[in-house]
Amino acid sequence: MTHKKIKVLSFSLTFTLSTVASAMVQIEIQKETPNPSVTSNGGDISFIRTIVNPDNESFELKTYDYLILPNKTIYSLHTIDSTMIEATATLTQADAYITVPALLPTGTYEYVYSVYNKSTGEITSESFLFTKRIDQFTYRSCNEILQNGLSVGDGVYTIDPDGESGRSPEFSAYCDMTNQGGWTLFAYNDAAAYPTSVRIKENTK
Repeated sequence: MTHKKIKVLSFSLTFTLSTVASAMVQIEIQKETPNPSVTSNGGDISFIRTIVNPDNESFELKTYDYLILPNKTIYSLHTIDSTMIEATATLTQADAYITVPALLPTGTYEYVYSVYNKSTGEITSESFLFTKRIDQFTYRSCNEILQNGLSVGDGVYTIDPDGESGRSPEFSAYCDMTNQGGWTLFAYNDAAAYPTSVRIKENTK
């Protein structure tokens, strides 16, 4: 039996792929304040939003935005929009804003704005943080504190019986927060600049 030697010829094929890379669309967001925030009742946050196309061709874009809540869930803000951006053009929205609903929890949020380039398949995003803060609110009585679930037991609390628009400033009072409590003890002070006119221990329920 004759064995034939097989000579393996190795060779390399060199070729060059010519590709033209498109520049990625850029997003710029300028916040109205360095540390934006809204109250626990919600509100608007304003900013300037800019899309820059550094490329020499026009693109069709899809834009969308959403919030990342303090518990890391996603809250969609608007429907997806379509827009065209010409070559080397800049699109600026000077009056951009988002509305944070009152029903959302307090804490730190992330606003995310994304642009999908239909021609290249690229997604570009920009974001910033803001806070939905807990208001420092002074209640009118011990009973209001109790009914709003802010009681930490019997003790001294700060109250403002005539409210923020009243003549008398807020002051400290002893509160009975036991079962069926919510009692406020008022004391009259003739030397005070704005003395209260209530001299009784009163249940404000």
